[in-house]
Amino acid sequence: MDLPSLIHNAGKTLVVNMMMVAGNTMVETIANLEAMAKQMPPEVEIVVWINHHFGRVEDERGRGFEEMEVYDKYRHRIAGIVHLPAWTFTDPKTFGEDVQRMMTLGLTFEEVKASREFGIIEKSRLHRVRLAIYEQLDAVFG
Repeated sequence: MDLPSLIHNAGKTLVVNMMMVAGNTMVETIANLEAMAKQMPPEVEIVVWINHHFGRVEDERGRGFEEMEVYDKYRHRIAGIVHLPAWTFTDPKTFGEDVQRMMTLGLTFEEVKASREFGIIEKSRLHRVRLAIYEQLDAVFG
């Protein structure tokens, strides 16, 4: 028995998280999404994360992900879309630096709360990033 079926038969849901980015790797991330949507059985849910770190995720005609052909083609497979806040990456001296530091240290949002590595302002900014992401995840998984 394959892993997705084993998980499904155990009453659990397998969720595949796919990153969508702009720039040189956008074509690759679109291809990866297509491959996953074709290969995974229907009971596997796909969540697409739109990451604006390398710029706005748009095709050559300026259409966002939800307007792209790949989205129309696999909309039925996509359980939800999470947009990483653009300000997380575009304000490098505040939010961007804090997120980068958190990732470099390998910390979760919860670990940051207890960490002495971050001051109260940094923790506040990371809390806002967490809220922005978790609100979207709550909308996907209710």
